[in-house]
Amino acid sequence: MLLRLLLLICLILPVHAELTGTIPHDKIIDLYEAKDSKRLQDWFSSVIQDRAKAQWKAPDQPYCSLTAFLLRLTPDGEIKDIETVYNSGTKVIEESARQALMAVSPTPAKPPVDFRDHNVILFTFEHKVNDKDISDVDKNFKNNENFLKLTKDYYLRQAEKNNPSVLYDLGEFYISGAPPFTKDYSKAFGYFKRASDLGFVPAKNALAALYAIGLGTAKDTNKALALFREAADAGFVSAQINLARIMANGEGVEANAREASSLYIKAKRQGSDIATKELKILDQLVKANQI
Repeated sequence: MLLRLLLLICLILPVHAELTGTIPHDKIIDLYEAKDSKRLQDWFSSVIQDRAKAQWKAPDQPYCSLTAFLLRLTPDGEIKDIETVYNSGTKVIEESARQALMAVSPTPAKPPVDFRDHNVILFTFEHKVNDKDISDVDKNFKNNENFLKLTKDYYLRQAEKNNPSVLYDLGEFYISGAPPFTKDYSKAFGYFKRASDLGFVPAKNALAALYAIGLGTAKDTNKALALFREAADAGFVSAQINLARIMANGEGVEANAREASSLYIKAKRQGSDIATKELKILDQLVKANQI
């Protein structure tokens, strides 16, 4: 029986900050994908966070707590306003954290990145008593309606501006059904297509995957192949692997082991362990005259 490589469509997310979940007290998450999130984190930690932490004195209470604020910044990096999005403790906890933040605002230091519309940062104060596990707090925060609504509203506003990375993220959210979104493959297809039409390479790969399996749209192998090739030619590893699998299996096209091997090698050179593994399998099948 002919052994076949499985066509497993890879939908790889771009590297960016998580959008939900508890943020440890010593970290900053840039919700709005600034140009250089690492430098933004370093700047915010040194200019605001360290000073705020030094001034914050958690009131005594018999349980752990977490307070999360949404900070809106001016282009100069000053704190413009603070909105509480979650507080698992008392009003005293919330007020104490707020006072610590306001005590260091405004700050004269300017951020090392261009904020443009990306001027909102989520900041949390975490308080533990006797090292008590805060899993319940984490769970509640992840499902906090206010925070989730702010997240969704932001993405939908940015989508109206045709921000390609945001359009792509929305497609991923509707594929996975991650809160506050629900699974909707048709919407996912629409957002991927908009991002793809704007030239966003990861979206081309994602859109090709939907065409290949007929998810959220009618199955169209030709469109899938064309988009996979565009993304693969642009050096997108996931697309190179997807196209290699199609060529190895002969899915809708004549099998071409040589082209599949070439694609795997390109992905392997970019550090893909998956490509390295599947290239070995392909070589074994070729030597055994099974492909």
